[in-house]
Amino acid sequence: MSNTASYLALAVIGGAVGQLFMKSGMSLAPILINTSFSVATQHFVNFALFMLVGIVLYLLAMLAWLFALKQADLSFAYPILSLGYIAVYLLASVWPGLNEPLTTQKSLGVFVIVLGVWVSSLTEKRVVGRG
Repeated sequence: MSNTASYLALAVIGGAVGQLFMKSGMSLAPILINTSFSVATQHFVNFALFMLVGIVLYLLAMLAWLFALKQADLSFAYPILSLGYIAVYLLASVWPGLNEPLTTQKSLGVFVIVLGVWVSSLTEKRVVGRG
């Protein structure tokens, strides 16, 4: 796998997993508001940990994206980034505490995204420099 492909993969996966951690953290927010101080304190630690991990992963994904942009045409790299939608959709269905449903309509939308990424990747010039 080239450096460019590695950077793109890290950008997609890091962004997707970062989003899932932040979503998990935010699901604890109502508990922080509607409970006693001792329970809220316990949940705040979990909230802060989930949010911190999510933000760090998202930051690392952004750095990987910047390195990918240095090496690849934007018209090639940007559609690849949309694979994060697919990763979030699939991972959210099995992520502890989220268990979001996989539906026919959403799955069809994911298929359209995959088709679009594939079609857009059929360009001749993909990488600006050596990966």
